[in-house]
Amino acid sequence: MSNQQDNKKKPTELVGLRPSTAQTQGLDDGDSTSSNLDKIRSILFGNQIRDFEGRFSKLDERLGKELTDLRDELRRRSDSLEGYVRQEIEALSARLTNEYSERTEAVKELAGNLENLNKAMEKRTRQLDEELSKSQRELRQQLLEQSKSFNEKLRSNHEELARVIEEEVAQLRSGKVDRAGLAKLLTDLAVRLNSGQS
Repeated sequence: MSNQQDNKKKPTELVGLRPSTAQTQGLDDGDSTSSNLDKIRSILFGNQIRDFEGRFSKLDERLGKELTDLRDELRRRSDSLEGYVRQEIEALSARLTNEYSERTEAVKELAGNLENLNKAMEKRTRQLDEELSKSQRELRQQLLEQSKSFNEKLRSNHEELARVIEEEVAQLRSGKVDRAGLAKLLTDLAVRLNSGQS
């Protein structure tokens, strides 16, 4: 009964107690074993580790150098591309400015030509109007003169015809005319009328 009680008490008594001396010796043995393993590992693999470390160091240096070279090359190419793009933009801008200037001059010249053409057309129209007015005046003057001449000739023929008729009437009154004489008189009258109209 007492042994059972002791056994029951032991787990509760062990909780919170310091490790025993045997346990501390086991821990010390583990630390010394680990340091011994490190020494053995250093002896066995030390040269290889140092070789790997040297290789890793060289690889790291080479990667760093290549990364620096790559960064410099990228910067150089970026600067070159930027310069090329800037140069192309400047050339394009200059070409556009030049083309704009040429087109502006062409438009001004075309506007001037149109204005000159418009002035020439107005001048020619005025000349044509003046020539037409002059031609109409001259034509009216000619028609007036021809009308006066025709009226004068017609009046002259009328007066002559009236005189001839009066003479013939006077002759008829003075003496009777036979039919042959009357026919001759009318024939002469017809001839004079025809010659007066032509």
